[in-house]
This record gives sequence, C-alpha cells and structure tokens, in this order.
Amino acid sequence: MTRLRRTTRAVRGAGENGTAGKMGRYERTRRRVVAGTLARPTAYRTWSWVSTGRECDGCGDIVGAAEIEHDVDVDGAIVLRLHPECFRAWFDR
Repeated sequence: MTRLRRTTRAVRGAGENGTAGKMGRYERTRRRVVAGTLARPTAYRTWSWVSTGRECDGCGDIVGAAEIEHDVDVDGAIVLRLHPECFRAWFDR
C-alpha cells in the first residue's frame, strides 16, 4: 500500500493578511513617509470604518472588504485612506 502525501502549494497572496503581510505594508508606508512622498498634514481628523475597497495611499494595496480603513480628513476632504498598519506607520513620527 502506498501513502499519499499531502502537498501545499504557494497561493499568490496567501498570508497577505498575516503578520508578514502587515509588516510589509508597514515598512512600505514608513519608507514613503521617511522619503517625504506621503502627505503629512499638520491639522487633520481621522475616521475609521469598514473598507470602501479602494487602494491604500500608504502601501498601494487594496484595503479588503473585511478590513478597517482609516481616513485622514483635512478641512472636510479625505486626503488619505490607509490600512491600520499603514496608519501607524504614517502616524509614528
């Protein structure tokens, strides 16, 4: 009798919502902040809610339907949409 081996395949995007994926988002956003390519308004308000399915302004990935999105509002206009980890990277000074 032969035994069947279970094999796992690497699925594109697998683990993207895991710790490694979140750290990658954080690092990409942090690099943009340090380089000065991501807006840093001095006066703003933030709103957090379920994603609208748009692209994150920090890392460039889509904020998934089951994720929280942080919106940065400056004078009534939303200027940034960010994943929670990207918001932390943007907010850390």
